[in-house]
Amino acid sequence: GIPSVLVPSFADQPFWGAQGHRQELGPAPIPQRSLTTRRLVEALSEVPAFAENARAARDAMAHEDGLGAALTVLENLS
Repeated sequence: GIPSVLVPSFADQPFWGAQGHRQELGPAPIPQRSLTTRRLVEALSEVPAFAENARAARDAMAHEDGLGAALTVLENLS
């Protein structure tokens, strides 16, 4: 429930950082190679604007039965 400033560096991190930003859960990710003090300070100053959305996402996920959903998918594979 707390917005994060993401600094993706490899694999799927850029994808998930962009997804979080598109869902308005945090500022745009800063690619590791583009990270500067100025860019980090700017992103951190944006964090409060995403707080309500991050809390709402946390609350929605708290009510999901992720394990049950995963088991259903696995059971239906056979």
